[in-house]
Amino acid sequence: MCRLMGMGACPHSHQAQSSNWGFFNQHIWGDYDQHSQGVRVEIVVPQNSDHLFVQWASKAHYWQIIEHGVCIYERPGPFDHGKLMIIDDAWVCVGSANWDARSLRLNFEFNLEIYDRRLALELGDDFARIRSASKKVRPTDLSDIPYFVKLRNGFARLFSPIL
Repeated sequence: MCRLMGMGACPHSHQAQSSNWGFFNQHIWGDYDQHSQGVRVEIVVPQNSDHLFVQWASKAHYWQIIEHGVCIYERPGPFDHGKLMIIDDAWVCVGSANWDARSLRLNFEFNLEIYDRRLALELGDDFARIRSASKKVRPTDLSDIPYFVKLRNGFARLFSPIL
């Protein structure tokens, strides 16, 4: 699946719903500034992961994403392993495979790539509904995290390539 590097070719919007943060890494975001490219990026993730260590590692990545103007929302409720990406209300990728090279190479899961404006708009409406029921993560939320929790999350982040 697209590792968000395809956003440079998508000048309008990008929406992603994922339970996995494997594709959010410093190398991707280090060279990317969505504001200079006019791209709106919104990401919805579960508020609580099915694996606590993965949740800690994921939250350690938030500041790198938010500092580039990306909006992160945490969705309450039961954990959902499904992945959804919508680009420019025309291209959709949906499935269960994590969006990182290791998972795509080793795991037996499936994603479907669809070029269909009508379906993309319908899924975009679902995405908007889920996003509106989710809590937006703000920079102040990150700065208020206790030092010990930041340290714990940063330690967990070291293991991101194998989680």
